[in-house]
Amino acid sequence: MTLWEDYALQLDDAIEKNHFVREPLVLMLTLTKIKDAKDKYPLSVQNIKNGSKLYVNSDDIAEIRMILLR
Repeated sequence: MTLWEDYALQLDDAIEKNHFVREPLVLMLTLTKIKDAKDKYPLSVQNIKNGSKLYVNSDDIAEIRMILLR
């Protein structure tokens, strides 16, 4: 996954905080662009600069809340 600017910082911060806690880390990225694998390049996911939203362990999304409460 390729993330730029604020999204990269948010993900880095979440991973750093989770490193010692070792709890589930749930990420949801909306409005992304999926690039097919070609030749030596693997399948990749990129955020669309002005439309994507990144959710990290978001309690306001029921599906994520259920995972976190396990």
